Amino acid sequence: MPTAKLLYPRSLNIGGVIYLKNVETPVSEEVALEFADDDRFFVEGLDGHSSEKKIAALQAKSNATKIREAADALDPDVDGHFTGDGRPSAAAISEALGQEITQHQVDVALGLGGKGRVTVKETKPPAADKPKIKKVKIAAQKKTEVPPAAKTETPPASGAAGATGADGHDPTTEGAI
Repeated sequence: MPTAKLLYPRSLNIGGVIYLKNVETPVSEEVALEFADDDRFFVEGLDGHSSEKKIAALQAKSNATKIREAADALDPDVDGHFTGDGRPSAAAISEALGQEITQHQVDVALGLGGKGRVTVKETKPPAADKPKIKKVKIAAQKKTEVPPAAKTETPPASGAAGATGADGHDPTTEGAI
């Protein structure tokens, strides 16, 4: 199994795995192939334990990643970067990567499977996402009469505290500051 040793920085977290400086960590062949291109890592055991077929398959995966990155970098405003049906142009990706790429390779890398036109269908949300309304019958309730409101307080007689005179003037507050 290949091993990778981090040369710098002190530690690095990639894909949920923490690599420490100068500590050999066993990695899968796919990860070892990716780290072989990264100058932060020293990879051992990749060539001795891998068959040529596996390395070619891993490099093909690596090419697919490069094709996807190049397709993401294409400018949608430039006519030559995309085909008539909206797929990235193989010529534009070949130019960006500096190597010859076929349209089939582009389609496979982007998950289109090389099957011609790509269509996008609008889908309705599944019925399970809709709220269900359950109708429930409620038994008729007897109407209860509300007792009439309590009588409002009548103003006190003219001689009592708080009484107001005919002119609306309260004699008990006269001269109060």
